[in-house]
Amino acid sequence: MGFPVRLTIPRRAAGLALCVAVLAIPANGQPDNSYPGLGTEVAIIDQLVSYEFDPVTVLVLRESASGRVEQFRAEAVALDSVQAAEPTARSYLVGAPVPLVQSDSDQSNFHFTFFAASRDAAFAATAVKGWTRAELVENSPDAPELKRRIAAIEQELKILRVRAIDLEEQLAELRGKAAKIANIEAIIELKAKIATRQSREEDLTEEMERLRALIETGRQLEDPPQVDEWRHELSEHLREAAKVTAVADRLNRRKREAALQSFLQKLNLVKEMQQADPEALAQEILALRKERRELERRLGITSGEAAVNDF
Repeated sequence: MGFPVRLTIPRRAAGLALCVAVLAIPANGQPDNSYPGLGTEVAIIDQLVSYEFDPVTVLVLRESASGRVEQFRAEAVALDSVQAAEPTARSYLVGAPVPLVQSDSDQSNFHFTFFAASRDAAFAATAVKGWTRAELVENSPDAPELKRRIAAIEQELKILRVRAIDLEEQLAELRGKAAKIANIEAIIELKAKIATRQSREEDLTEEMERLRALIETGRQLEDPPQVDEWRHELSEHLREAAKVTAVADRLNRRKREAALQSFLQKLNLVKEMQQADPEALAQEILALRKERRELERRLGITSGEAAVNDF
């Protein structure tokens, strides 16, 4: 089986117009559904080809041993199950029924080529190939064989349909079980939450009962003889604690006020230092140190004492 020579030419081009005229492709681009000129004995010419477009019209040209050229409508069946989004080559099985020439011998040669055209004015032609009449007959099964094959394929399709229905039923059953499992999981989770809340409520109930028992027991107990004295002491202690707390609050407030005043003084000092001249301050410090040394000399202060009092 040969590979096609692929060409893509605009519809108005002269080459394509000539090919369309020779191939007798209809103007609407639709394939012709008739097989004119076929006799009672028919054979099949087929070939595996590759196209980069979807063929809408396929023809086969046959040249007999005597030089007679005939054309017949062919069919193209895509062998790829999925067509790519981008233009790419796809494999097709093209074939056409042709009449057998009674005058030809089994060893007489004939030549053929397949032409294909698309809706958008692209076409392709396969390389010319030669067969003998015997090869053509061998490639064409008889009617009973075709019927047997069709029956076998139909039986296989029935079996596949039954299997598909069975698989669909199993899938539906599995989906139902999955939904039930999901519902069961939700119910179990809900029951766990309910059990947790019930346990908390039971704990709260037990705590409330314990508190009620303690209150009731406390009410039934008689006051001790020294209760009034204890109450008086407790009142004195509370008053003392209140005084201590008030004093502590005042001290804390004073500390906060003193800290605030110290902070403000430092802040004012920083602001004043920002406006002072560093060189003038340095000169003033040197002058003060000079006066201090003069006073130390007059007062007779030793160097050790001066180092201690140095600033």
